[in-house]
Amino acid sequence: MVDIKAAFAIFFEYALLASFAENVVLTRGIDSSSSLRIVSDRRISWILYALLLTFMCAVSALPLYLVNYLIRDWSYRYIFIPVLYVIMISATYFAVSLLVQNLFTKYARAILKRLPFASFNCALFGGILVAGLRDYSLSQTLGYALGTGIGYVFATVMIVEGMRRLELCDIPKAFKGLPISLIYIGILSLALYGLTGVWLVY
Repeated sequence: MVDIKAAFAIFFEYALLASFAENVVLTRGIDSSSSLRIVSDRRISWILYALLLTFMCAVSALPLYLVNYLIRDWSYRYIFIPVLYVIMISATYFAVSLLVQNLFTKYARAILKRLPFASFNCALFGGILVAGLRDYSLSQTLGYALGTGIGYVFATVMIVEGMRRLELCDIPKAFKGLPISLIYIGILSLALYGLTGVWLVY
């Protein structure tokens, strides 16, 4: 019999792990270019994008876990995992698109405009791939997938706020734009590493 409390505790633990200790943007550098583009382009609603990414991570986790479970005994499964994951993410994207068109007709245009970017990106694929390659259980996979999306939101909020404050500072001309952005993101990444700790191998 499944212990619901233990499963929920594991789910919450891995959601926190993916959100902060293994943040896809700040500690793994996954999809950081997309994050910078969204922040720099004022026309794009990064909040909607981040929420869609979190939703797609959570929704995609279950079918991708089932794929990983079905092929766990294959000899060369690590060769097939990326291809199967892309196929399943594509199927999930089309299913969500149909649901949005039928259930949220008022907001369908705005959602469908950003849904492809939230579905086919390195953050979603990288987070799910890490969970699959580590052979996580169902609760671990769901928690890690949700945490990946939440971690992206957290990183994007930190970057947006940092860029807003940097615009008010007197930054030397040589550091304006991308250089100061990379320095700021690097400091954030080092701060997270300082909280979680890193084992150095000599």
